[in-house]
Amino acid sequence: MKKVKLIVLVLAIGLIALVFFQNLPYLMAQPHLLINLYIPGFQYDFSSITNAVLLAGVFLIGLLIAYFSGLSNRFKSNKTIKDLNAAIASQQQTINSLKSEIDSQHGRTAQTIETVETVSDDTLSLKEA
Repeated sequence: MKKVKLIVLVLAIGLIALVFFQNLPYLMAQPHLLINLYIPGFQYDFSSITNAVLLAGVFLIGLLIAYFSGLSNRFKSNKTIKDLNAAIASQQQTINSLKSEIDSQHGRTAQTIETVETVSDDTLSLKEA
């Protein structure tokens, strides 16, 4: 299974490299990109950044947004898991106490049966004598 994963990883890296080298002229181009939010004094020119850097930056920003949007769900899941584990532990304690109670009841029943057998043996011996 490890070899299959390694082969898939190598193929994926190879495909990414193939796409990169086939589109090298586009990725190395430096477009004139200007951000102007019409706020006085805030205007930024991205003319010295290549398309590859812009694409990588947008990709990383997307990863960060996805990570932080799923973070609250992860915290909720961890809390739910802790609550369920606590419920399991308390129910396991209840089960153990009930088992010990059943075992003690079986012990009393066995003692009662032994007493009845002893009494009936004594009765038989008395009748025979």
